[in-house]
Amino acid sequence: MELKQKLSDLRKSKGLTQLELAEMLSVSRQAISRWEVGAAVPSLDNLINLSEVYGVPLDELVRGGMDQPDQFQGGEISVPLAPYDPDMPDAYIVKPDKPKRPRTPRPEPS
Repeated sequence: MELKQKLSDLRKSKGLTQLELAEMLSVSRQAISRWEVGAAVPSLDNLINLSEVYGVPLDELVRGGMDQPDQFQGGEISVPLAPYDPDMPDAYIVKPDKPKRPRTPRPEPS
């Protein structure tokens, strides 16, 4: 089961609305909605808080427990990538660092 579906199912099983959960986590209701439709992923801090609210281990919340196959195979980790969305704000896009040019000393004024 995907994380977005788990988050929605767990919230509903606890009888919480998106607004109630948002207030418990100090996030917006829109953030909860984005997590549950897969438009965004909760931060590690929020995942830890969600696991505590729902009473499930973090590993079970993120990976699905022991019934899910391990993604670690042959020394590499398989990480599914989200499709490119040109409408996504730049804050969600990881950009490589630009190499810094060495500074050249300025001549001292005479």
